[in-house]
Amino acid sequence: MTTLSNYRPYYEVLARVDRVRSRLRSLAMLEGLFMFVTILGGTLLLATLAQGYLRFGTAGRLTLLMVGVGVLVGAFWRCIVVPMRYEPNDKEVARFLETRLPELGNSLINTILLAEEADRWSGVLVERAIHEAASGSRGVDLSAAIDERRTKRWGLAAAGTVTLLAVFVVLAFGRFSSAGLQILMPFSHVASVGSVRFLSITPGNAAWVKGEPLAIEAVIDAPQGKPYDGAIELAGLAGSETENLALQRSPEEPARFTYRLPQVLEPFAYRLRVGGTESRQFKITLKEPPLIEQIDVLYRYPEYTGLEPQRVENNGGEIRCLIGTTVEMTVHVSAPVEAGTVMFGSGPAQKCLADTTGRALACRFTVLKDDTYEIHVGGQTPQGAAVVYPIKALEDEPPVIQFTAPGRDVAAGLGDTVKTALKAADRYGLGEVRLLAQTDGQAEPQVLRSWKAFVDPKEVVLDHGLHMAAARFRLGQTVTYWAEAYDRRTYQGGDSPREPNRATTAKFKILLEDPQKAAEQKLEQLSRLFDRLREILKNQEDARTAALAASRYGQADA
Repeated sequence: MTTLSNYRPYYEVLARVDRVRSRLRSLAMLEGLFMFVTILGGTLLLATLAQGYLRFGTAGRLTLLMVGVGVLVGAFWRCIVVPMRYEPNDKEVARFLETRLPELGNSLINTILLAEEADRWSGVLVERAIHEAASGSRGVDLSAAIDERRTKRWGLAAAGTVTLLAVFVVLAFGRFSSAGLQILMPFSHVASVGSVRFLSITPGNAAWVKGEPLAIEAVIDAPQGKPYDGAIELAGLAGSETENLALQRSPEEPARFTYRLPQVLEPFAYRLRVGGTESRQFKITLKEPPLIEQIDVLYRYPEYTGLEPQRVENNGGEIRCLIGTTVEMTVHVSAPVEAGTVMFGSGPAQKCLADTTGRALACRFTVLKDDTYEIHVGGQTPQGAAVVYPIKALEDEPPVIQFTAPGRDVAAGLGDTVKTALKAADRYGLGEVRLLAQTDGQAEPQVLRSWKAFVDPKEVVLDHGLHMAAARFRLGQTVTYWAEAYDRRTYQGGDSPREPNRATTAKFKILLEDPQKAAEQKLEQLSRLFDRLREILKNQEDARTAALAASRYGQADA
């Protein structure tokens, strides 16, 4: 039997054909890989873009999923499985090379065919024929028959597709991921992600006290700074109909949205949507309202009063204190709560924090005016109505001041000293007492003396001598004097008074006159008065005498 062991040209041709076959298989698999990456990336990019911006429902998402899976399965078979199974034989490779390289003629296929038929012919003739056929392929570069341009084009397409997909993922990862999950789970609800992201949503999942008001608040991060509209989706936990309502955007903070419920009377679920971004679903469940068992208050009076803090236990809820007093309130409830709210009739609200047991709520506020308040820890009725408690803001009464001496108008001569005495008092302490005087023709009064330091500021007795110096005054002038007392009240904030209280005494006068002339005038006045009295007595005596004579004359006639 003839063998091919001595046909070296045949093996040379066979080795070159095998190298071309390996190269063709490698290029086919590489091209298939590039094609599959292009189709995979393009399908993923188109599907997530469509879902991310068009927001298909369940049917649309299911269609995208089925089409995408079908495309990818077909692409995997065509681009991966088929190239891996591609295994051309020597004749097919030879025909491929001779077709691409006409200069080869039929040298390759003839060499292979002669080798296959070697046992049917003379070995010498076959060897000579193989040498002659193989010589026709020598000097020809067989790799020139392999065209790599198609593979390179698919490589560029794959790189471009991956780049576009990467840009979408980097710039809008939230939108990409949410759209992908929505397509993969068409029958489940997956929150959408749009141009914004939620920084916070309160209260989130919560067990809310039945009948209490609820504020749902969201803060977003909007990189573009444009205003967005928001919506809230409300649904009952028992499967009731879903309701979509608008969120209120804060005019001061465009990134803050709020939805308020005046009362929560049944459990519900909610999710928010702003700028194409959708939150996950949150649930609000109900718990029965606790009852207020006791209200304790600690009054911290304004510093100027000098009063120690006063604690009143179980005061019934009424707040009655001086303006500027800080009230520290402790509310004891029948069941543990997370927090509470004190809502004032004037508008503002005060948050109450619970202690570790949850059965005591503490809050702190300052009383500046009459008001009312309600404590909301669930309300005292199923409808959430709370008891209204009064707040009485007490005014700081002004001081009391009066002259104890002389306490009337007096006359004095030049060089005399008029002794005065004052008594002043204030419940929380005097800040200053002033003695003032004003002479006829003087535009502004003059402060003769000021007292600011007192042994007991709540009640003082003061004295001062008003010296009528000849260098300062002249006869005939009138000096008006009075006193003023100020307490220590300071500004407490808000619309509270900004100045201390002031009290003023009655005004008294000192008439300046010459003592000798005054005495002479008084003597003259007394003399005139005496003469007048004597004249009156004489007239009375004459009248009495006439009356007596008339009486006697009448009796004689009778």
